[in-house]
Amino acid sequence: MEPIQQKRRSTTDIVYETLKYAIIKMDLPPGERLIEQDISEKLQVSRTPLREAIKMLEFEGFVTRNMSGGVKVSELSISELKDIYEIERVLEAKAIIDVAKKWKKGQLSRMEQIVSEIRSGLEREKRSRDDYISEQYLYRYNELNVEFHMEIVRLYGNTLFLRTLQNIEGKHLRYAHISFSKDKDRFLNASEEHVNIFNLIKKREAEKAAELAFNHKIRAEKIITANLKDFLN
Repeated sequence: MEPIQQKRRSTTDIVYETLKYAIIKMDLPPGERLIEQDISEKLQVSRTPLREAIKMLEFEGFVTRNMSGGVKVSELSISELKDIYEIERVLEAKAIIDVAKKWKKGQLSRMEQIVSEIRSGLEREKRSRDDYISEQYLYRYNELNVEFHMEIVRLYGNTLFLRTLQNIEGKHLRYAHISFSKDKDRFLNASEEHVNIFNLIKKREAEKAAELAFNHKIRAEKIITANLKDFLN
């Protein structure tokens, strides 16, 4: 982690993003203790914004606090991964069908922006001769992946569904990073699937969009589970 250069965002937000990025990239691996003094010195920030940032990470499940108040990076597990994907499949199943049937002019603009950026990254990575996705773009892609699925649920309009998804998507980022960092082909396929899901929604082909999204989640869970087993072993 590099010292923080203050910009327009609050110091707390910048510390939060810096630590989250380090956790997702495994620079701060599962089980790693977060020692305030060490982090404060590395990032060159005071304890107050650091503590606020840690509270935000704790709320999103990136870190856990023990009985004595110590904080460590949350562990990863096959069972949690399974739970995350089951929740996502259930929440999106009805949302996609409803959105595809009922969307109105202008409502798909944000999703179109997300898909446009995914498509640009897809074409760039297809041209690349590297065997792996660059760390910087991989992190951005995973953010776009989360935004894409969140936008579907947001358009559906069920605030409880959206809040539930928001509470687990931070954890999703960690698991997805493990998978895509090792599997460029899966990244390329997943990117194309997002584009295809959007096109089906735009054409109002609701059942086809829902089926593709369901299979997209099934494939992702299987591949990430296999990669996670390797990681945990």
